[in-house]
Amino acid sequence: MVLVTAAEFLPKFKALFAQEIQGGNSAVTVQTKSIPSEKVGKLLRAHAVEAGPNVWLIRAFKNGNNKHKIKISTAVTALEHTEFQAKLAAVMKAKMHGLAPTKKSKRHAKATTTQS
Repeated sequence: MVLVTAAEFLPKFKALFAQEIQGGNSAVTVQTKSIPSEKVGKLLRAHAVEAGPNVWLIRAFKNGNNKHKIKISTAVTALEHTEFQAKLAAVMKAKMHGLAPTKKSKRHAKATTTQS
């Protein structure tokens, strides 16, 4: 897993959607977790400790077998979390394409209208 700054995370996250990896599908998974500031990696520890007792760890990885899985992570302070989450959501909405709406069966639609 590669720990990067929040500024470096978003471009690398965008690149995950474009990459094709051997032995995997095109899904990208994002996980968030609150952790103590002292447990953050050396790259971001000084900034995290002065920001407060807890930070948000955000991980993203391209699904595939363990040999080819691509993982990145960053730590975001509580003050920066909402702004970062909005940027992350904008990237995800822009990159998710080809999702078809779920089809409702006609049988279920008739059953709900006749029961009233």
